[in-house]
This record gives sequence, C-alpha cells and structure tokens, in this order.
Amino acid sequence: MNSEKATLFQKIKTKSNKLLKLAGPGFITGAADDDPSGIGTYSIAGAKYGLLLTWIVPFQLPLMFCIQEMCSRIGLVTKKGLTANMKQIFPKSILYVAISVLVFANAVNIGADIAIMASSIQMLLKYNVHLIAILVTAIIILTECLTKIILHLLPIKLHIAFILILFLFPYFLNKFIYLLC
Repeated sequence: MNSEKATLFQKIKTKSNKLLKLAGPGFITGAADDDPSGIGTYSIAGAKYGLLLTWIVPFQLPLMFCIQEMCSRIGLVTKKGLTANMKQIFPKSILYVAISVLVFANAVNIGADIAIMASSIQMLLKYNVHLIAILVTAIIILTECLTKIILHLLPIKLHIAFILILFLFPYFLNKFIYLLC
C-alpha cells in the first residue's frame, strides 16, 4: 500500500516538474508586475487619466514582450539567473554595483507594496495608515516564520495541501466578508 502511495506521489511530482519546465522562466517574469504597488499605481493612473494614455499600448507592448522573451530565453539556454550570467561578462565591481541597485530597488518595492496595502486597508477601516503598515508588516513576517515552521514539521506529502490552503484562505475570507456586507 505504501509503495502505491509513493509511486502516485512520484507521478504527481514528475508531472508537476514537467509543467513547471513547460511554463519556464517566462511564467515568473510575466507575473512579476502583479504586486500591490503595481495594481495601486495602475488604479490611480486609470482614475486620473482614464483612457488618455491608451495610445502608448501599441508601442509599449512589443517592447515589454521583447524584454521578457529575451530574459526568458537567456535563462532557458544558460540555465542560470541574470546575476550568474552577468558574473561571466562583467568585472566584480560592476556586478556588486548592479546587485546593490537591485537590493535597493527591491527594498523600495517592498515598502511601496506595504504602503499601498496599508492605504487600501485605511480606506476601509479609517485607522492611522502608519499603524496599519506596521501591522501588515508584522503579519507578513509572522506568516513567513509560521509557514517555515509548519512546513518543517509537516511530512513532505502534506506540503502541497498546506500551501494550497495558505493561498486559498484569503480568497475564502474575501468571499465571507463580501457576504457579510
């Protein structure tokens, strides 16, 4: 019986790996701009300008596709990330500067994500936006720590179930709140 479960688990794992390889690095690249700060920026720009900026789309989309396709192909062909590829071409000093700029940009992006989440919650609850930002940050850190602890304690077979529950919980919470209102 255990061997049947093990082979079933291996089949699921193999099919998952094939699916991830099929999606490739473009899947992550395509989803990279769907963060709270991006959605907040698009909402504000849409509310302010409406359809005035749609003339940019025919010029902007081919450039966006080109950059994402190029980055995906570089990663697919070399089987390395951007930093590893840059390490082969550029001196270490330029690599360190590029990584420092990337770390700074990621820190600013995380701050913008937390700020837009706090602002969105503040529109609903009318509390101090700084207090909400601190609470959102604490919830994110606690969730990250608890997830690591729980995944360490759970058997490997339950990891997928736990991750699905973790991702689906906000959806069901949203529907529950919607039904109450």
